[in-house]
Amino acid sequence: MTLQWLERVVVNPGNYGSDRDRIGDDVKKFCNKALGLDGVLTLRFLEAHAGIVVVKDIAARLFDEYKKQPSLDSTKSAMNHTA
Repeated sequence: MTLQWLERVVVNPGNYGSDRDRIGDDVKKFCNKALGLDGVLTLRFLEAHAGIVVVKDIAARLFDEYKKQPSLDSTKSAMNHTA
């Protein structure tokens, strides 16, 4: 339920076309690695008090910044190759 809500709040469908699996994977990683339980709860509180438009703007910006970050897996892999 939370991931579905977060998908509706965060994702601009035009960025993904018809790739629903990739949307779900990206949002799940964002939810688990970046927001955590406290971040999701904070977005829910913001929605209740400031409205969905404000939350969509905040969450979309956070999601965009998250997507710009280098993958932790690729960082670990690069570190293993240099050691």
